Amino acid sequence: QATEAQPKPVPDLELPHSIHGEKVLLVDDESSIRKLWKRLLESMDYQVTTAVDGNEAYELFSNNPSKFDLVITDLSIPGLTGIQLAEKILQQRKNLPIILATGNASNIDIEALPQLGITELLMKPVSRDQMRLIVNKALNKAERTHHPKKTTSLG
Repeated sequence: QATEAQPKPVPDLELPHSIHGEKVLLVDDESSIRKLWKRLLESMDYQVTTAVDGNEAYELFSNNPSKFDLVITDLSIPGLTGIQLAEKILQQRKNLPIILATGNASNIDIEALPQLGITELLMKPVSRDQMRLIVNKALNKAERTHHPKKTTSLG
């Protein structure tokens, strides 16, 4: 007699983030990547604003710092680099999740990224599933930072 396989439980970080049309600032100087990722994120019900360089992205952000729920920036962009952009943004909103995207991580000190405020590293090229997972992880980490679980003291 055959038994149906039980689905494996999914770890918390892989569970889909509760999507409420979060607003994403997407920064990449490569037009094809920017357009592809914008369509991909919009298909996941995110609202996406794009910028072609770090200076434009910082201007968009600083005009309304509370507008965005997530920033995805390429490391190597004209103007401010992805890391410089992250540093400036985090001076205004220290818990805003920032995903740093790159096609080459050989020059990046990955262990130092959290100290710089980078929430996740996204390696190019990226699949739809990888994008969904990384975005969900970043938003879930930010949610836990903003709304930590309450603990009770029995003392």
